[in-house]
Amino acid sequence: MGTFDSVDVEHYCPKCNEKQADYQTKDLGRQMQHYKVGEPFILFGMKVQEGEFAIYDICLKCHKEVQGKAYVGDGKLRKVSEFSKVLEKVIVEYHQNQ
Repeated sequence: MGTFDSVDVEHYCPKCNEKQADYQTKDLGRQMQHYKVGEPFILFGMKVQEGEFAIYDICLKCHKEVQGKAYVGDGKLRKVSEFSKVLEKVIVEYHQNQ
């Protein structure tokens, strides 16, 4: 399993509807950092203006894996999109209200 960073967005498992606390990513510094939608996105002490990275989660109850992407814009974490592996389309998005 190893180290990872977290994106703190509550969501529900698409298979069993169990509430999940966050997503994980190994695409960043693997420094056990926690990122939140709407907050400044700081990576290695520097503010990131734009970008995207992969996220995933595995349900603790039924072990269903979900994948998606997180999007950074204007120096903040702006949006998290969860994808369906079967349909290959966005099934749920969490973003900052503007």
